[in-house]
Amino acid sequence: MVELGDKVRDRITKFEGVCTAITKYINGCRRIVIQPEGTHDGKPIDSYYVDEPQCEVVEPSFFKNEFTEHKLLTEPEAKKAYAPLPGGPPSTVAARKAPKR
Repeated sequence: MVELGDKVRDRITKFEGVCTAITKYINGCRRIVIQPEGTHDGKPIDSYYVDEPQCEVVEPSFFKNEFTEHKLLTEPEAKKAYAPLPGGPPSTVAARKAPKR
């Protein structure tokens, strides 16, 4: 499985670079964004999108920073992390009446 910051290669085109983004679609397909190193005519080379099964990891954790260290939450972890807090609004807020017009 490809992770952010891995150095990857497209198995078909041999296009190689660093995984800078991963997109997961509603049908379960994961698309990997490959950003090659270097420039062409002084400008960054365009990134390239590829389906994950078409991509191979050349060097894991090639690029690391504080953002690549974060892992996506599983669905149960996300539900627990973002569950509503018990209680509701403080009683002073709930007791307020709408202004009369």
